[in-house]
Amino acid sequence: MSALIQAELLKLRTVRTTVWLLVLTAALTALAVAGGIIQIVLTHPAFAPGSNQALRSVLGRVGTGGGHLIMLCLGILSLGGEFRHGTITSTLLAVPRRRRLVMAKLAAITLTGLVFAAVALALAIAIAVPWLAGTGHHPRLGDGEFWLQLLGNFLVLVLYGMIGFGVGVLIRNQIVAIVLAIVWVYVLEPILVFVTAQWVKPVAPYLPSSAAAALERVFIPPGQPNPDFVPHYLPMWGGGLVLLGYALLFTAAGSAFVAGRDVT
Repeated sequence: MSALIQAELLKLRTVRTTVWLLVLTAALTALAVAGGIIQIVLTHPAFAPGSNQALRSVLGRVGTGGGHLIMLCLGILSLGGEFRHGTITSTLLAVPRRRRLVMAKLAAITLTGLVFAAVALALAIAIAVPWLAGTGHHPRLGDGEFWLQLLGNFLVLVLYGMIGFGVGVLIRNQIVAIVLAIVWVYVLEPILVFVTAQWVKPVAPYLPSSAAAALERVFIPPGQPNPDFVPHYLPMWGGGLVLLGYALLFTAAGSAFVAGRDVT
């Protein structure tokens, strides 16, 4: 099994799409951090002097600042790309047992997600810490909340990669799957979050983006409205379990589907 995972990792490393997605992750992270800091500078009085609230506010949305969409796309491309380009035939000749192939690809996506998360968070810290220090906020990296937010962001990116993997298997057309992922993240889900937050409040915290925000321990500065309109977030462990549930649901459905799918 380890050799199979290594082969899948080799595929991801040698495909230019993966490199470009990593570059795009870095670019979106930089934009998200810069936007957060600019907002912080404009609302400086909202943060308690000497606190770590500014850094918490920035790191609270690194994973959902665009990186989660990149991981969705990477997951979609993992197996969906093989069906689109016809390489699935040679892959299945080498690995006839489809469930082993699915598990190997899922493991490769998870490990790649850790790399993407490490790059995004390292870049976010490299930008945020000196910039915030220059504005007088003096972030503290030894704060326990800091490490919890790093963990949450790591998990968000990894779990969205798993969700994307399931979506890429369930939707045969790779381009359609990616377009739907973009539309869902930036159009449909924000509308759904707003609607449920207004009229079906118990549902809003359980939507994927709200669960991801809870897992990231998103911090809303005092006196400022929640930009997601969610009345309250789940605790970190609750958001993690909900997002893990979505990931397991999509990967299980995708695994069941690919087991009986015709490769022609």
